[in-house]
Amino acid sequence: TIRTDKSDISKWVSVPNTIHLPDPILLKTKIQGGLHSFTGDVDLTTSMGKVLLKGNFSNKNAIAFDLQLMIDSLKLDQLLQNDNLGSITTKIEASGNGSDLQNLNAEFTSDFTDVNLSNRKIEGLKLAGNIKNGSGSAELNIQDPNIELSLLADVVLDSIATKINSSLNVVGIDFYKLGISSAVSYTHLTLPTTPYV
Repeated sequence: TIRTDKSDISKWVSVPNTIHLPDPILLKTKIQGGLHSFTGDVDLTTSMGKVLLKGNFSNKNAIAFDLQLMIDSLKLDQLLQNDNLGSITTKIEASGNGSDLQNLNAEFTSDFTDVNLSNRKIEGLKLAGNIKNGSGSAELNIQDPNIELSLLADVVLDSIATKINSSLNVVGIDFYKLGISSAVSYTHLTLPTTPYV
């Protein structure tokens, strides 16, 4: 168990001015196993919310992992010093296996129970992905009365040069109703596939 505060962290790490560290910070860890195979829990409790990571990982004869990330009431507005943001509560699960990256089979799902933007709750946010034999896709969707968009990323894993193609389709964002703009403002756009290597 480690208990610290932002003044201690600032002595060892250069923190950007845009980030306001929580105070205090309590870190609890429990790890069993070795370098190539282990299970563990990491529990981070702060004045701005809580993050819990638990799962197992192995790369003895093949890659195998099963992870859960839980974020509880993390105050992004305070952490990033941006009043347009708010708190977030979500659970993300990921699992996979394979002989190497090129042959990895994996999937991840998310459950966003609380996402806030400009003091408004954002509904219909989903993030999921699936990879089979090193190739797959991840998709982010938001279907809220004031935000409707989808971001799709196709990925080909490689230990030397992973390839990613992404496309964004914004059906509409109402900046006025979200409280981001004081004037009536509505946006629609579609960005074509953008390759990244």
